[in-house]
Amino acid sequence: MIHATLVASAGPSQVAEAAVVTDLIWISARPGDLLEHVFSDLRDERWEITLFIRTKTSAAAQRAAAAICRRAILEVPALHGWQLIDAAPTDVTNPPSRRTRP
Repeated sequence: MIHATLVASAGPSQVAEAAVVTDLIWISARPGDLLEHVFSDLRDERWEITLFIRTKTSAAAQRAAAAICRRAILEVPALHGWQLIDAAPTDVTNPPSRRTRP
């Protein structure tokens, strides 16, 4: 399970619904990414995206998640202007909803 954070480079989000962002991430995935599930949530003007990726190692899952998110940003017009600032294995003892934002 990988947690990715996307932030807008400038201006408000063009995409306001989590279901839409989830769909945009899905359409950006390729079969080789081994994506099984995506969950998106808008918090503090950041898209918090959790990706479940079926790889043998967490490092491979992290690379796949980053690639999917970067591909979505580059290929999906609604995500232009967003940037990936983090893609890391989820710490189940400190989930994104409990983390303090700078």
